[in-house]
Formats: sequence, C-alpha cells, structure tokens
Amino acid sequence: MKKYWLFLILVLFLGACGQQEKEPHQSAPRKIKATLLTVSPKVVPNVRVFPGTVRAVNQISLSSKISGYVKAVHVKEGDVVKPGSPIITLDDAPIRAQIKALKEAYKATTREKEAVRARLSYAEANYRRFKNLLAEKAATKEEFDRVTAEYKALLAREKALAAKEKEILARLKEVKSILPYTQIKSPTEGLVARRLADKGSFVNAGTPLVFIDDLSGGFEFRVELDEAFLGKIRPGQKFKIRFPAVELVEEAPVKEIVAHIDPQSRTFLVKLALPKNKGFRSGLYGELYFPVSRKEAVLIPWRAVVLRGELTGVMVVEKDGLARFRVVRLGRSYQKEGPEAFFPTTTPLTREKAKAEGLWAEVLAGLEAGEKIVISPLNLVRDGDRVI
Repeated sequence: MKKYWLFLILVLFLGACGQQEKEPHQSAPRKIKATLLTVSPKVVPNVRVFPGTVRAVNQISLSSKISGYVKAVHVKEGDVVKPGSPIITLDDAPIRAQIKALKEAYKATTREKEAVRARLSYAEANYRRFKNLLAEKAATKEEFDRVTAEYKALLAREKALAAKEKEILARLKEVKSILPYTQIKSPTEGLVARRLADKGSFVNAGTPLVFIDDLSGGFEFRVELDEAFLGKIRPGQKFKIRFPAVELVEEAPVKEIVAHIDPQSRTFLVKLALPKNKGFRSGLYGELYFPVSRKEAVLIPWRAVVLRGELTGVMVVEKDGLARFRVVRLGRSYQKEGPEAFFPTTTPLTREKAKAEGLWAEVLAGLEAGEKIVISPLNLVRDGDRVI
C-alpha cells in the first residue's frame, strides 16, 4: 500500500513537470507589399506673405442732381445691374405739381392775351379813324390823344403777355427736363458695392447715394508692401495670389507701384491686374506671396501622413525592413508645380483636404533625408510589418 502511494506521487510530480510552459515561439513578421518614398531635400522658395484686398478698377459714384425724398430703392448691395437699370427713384410729385401750375399759368396768360388782342384790334381801328378825323379837323387833339393812349397801352399789354408766355414755356421746359433726374439709373454693367440711401430718406443734390463697381473695367488686387521691397519690385513682375475664401490661386502682374511710403505703417501701395470673368468682387481677401530667398526643406506628400489620436507621424521603413510608426512635426504645406518645383501655401487645411489637393508638407523634426516612408497602402501597414 505504501508503494502504491509513492508511485502515485511520482506520477503526479512528473505530470506537473510536463505541464510547465515552454519558451514562447516568436512568430515571423508579417510581410506586406507597399509603395515607398525615399525622403530627399527639396529646394523651395522662402516667402513673405502680405494680405491685400480686391478692388474694382473703376468704381462709379451715383448721386442725384436734385434734392428730394427717396420714393423707391430698386437694388440692394451685391446686386448685378445692367446699363439703364433703375437704381433709385425720387419723389416727383413736387416737380409734377410745378409742371401742372405752369401749364395752367400758360393757359391763363394765353386767354388774357387773346382778350387783349381783341380789344387791340378795335383800338387800332379807332386810332386810325381819329387820326383821319384829326387831319380833317373833325376831332379834337384831346380826343385823339385819349384814343392813342388806349391803343398804345393795349399794344404794350399784348407784348408783355406774349413775353410772359415765352417765359412760362421756357420755365416749363426747364422743369420738364428735371423730371428724368428723379430716376437714377446705372450707366454701365456693374455690381452694387454700397448703398447709402433708403426709402423715405431726404437726399441733397450731389450727395453720393450708391457706389457701383464697373464690371467691364475689371478688378485689381491692392496690397501694402514693406518699404524694404520698394526697389525689389517692378511693373509687369508676376506674383502668386491666393484667395482662401474662394479656394483660388492666381498669378497676377504688377500694373502700378505707388512709390509713396506711408509714414505710419512704413509701407507702399502696389496694384496687380486680375483676370476677368473669374467672379472677383470688391473686398475679397487675398494673400500675395513674395519670394525673398530659397532654402532646402524635407518634404513629404500629405497622403503619407498618419494620424493616431493626437499624434502626427509616418510609417518609416527601418534598415531591417520593418515598418515603424514615427512621430513627426510638420510645418508649412506646399503645392507641387513641377517635378522639382514647389510653392508654399498658408491656407489652413485639414489632412483630408491637403491630401485631396495633392499638397506636400514640410517636416521640421522626426525625419531625415535618405529615410524611406510608406506611401500606400497606409491602412494595411502596421508596426512590425516587413515591407517588401
């Protein structure tokens, strides 16, 4: 019996030893085929960015030639108007009242003149008769003088009424010529930039009421540059201008340099011609890129950037061929314009937007020239994978 228990204990001991864990076997790295990019330095322009604004080349100020109350306003700011489009209508009731009164005065004067003319016809005949009677000594000198005085008075009255008729007609023509001034119309195809009058307001003659950007004249970009650049810019020189609000980049030539330096800001004004039919509007914000030098920078395509929570990094293929996630610090984004041509952009972009636009990012830290990074497929490559 004692031998049985000894045997049983020995079996259990040997079984326990057999259950001890073996050293875990390390599995081979997963192999995955990927597209790689060897990081190399690129020569890029070092630029200064200057903010500016779009302005119409020709801005028209519309004012009234007469004073009066605004009866109707036909446009609002931002409207596009055609030549002859009504802009503002002034109350024409006072003018029409003047026209009516002048017409009535003319009719009354004409009636009075006709009545005087009828009396004048009789007075003239009476004058001739008494003249003959006086010659025949059939009438006295006093009678002839009385008839003559009446005739001359009526003749003078007729001339005065005729002159009054002409005066009324001249005044009527003048007042009628004012009537169209109550209709303020656009002289050209343009865009209503500002409106300073509302319905019911009183406006004085000569006061600006509406500012219209002449679309036929085009637009220009106005920017203030530091005084240090005054001798480094010339007419016809082209610069890139980015308009973030409309996601547009244009290359525009310098059309005018206003060589007057503002004593407060120490800047001078530069005007650049913008292409037509691009939908520009006055007040649109833009950024002018002024290259000041060139530098070497490590650039990688934004599509190679990996986001892990708050970390930004890339999948680097180490010398042993294994992929490792490495955190990097990125700087300015660049637009690729040729095989080795890059131009910076300061417009804030999400990774998705930058990736969609094919932009490149400057690596400030975490990656060196000569290292290899994974371009695709980023969604399949994991830490420790062997890239082939």
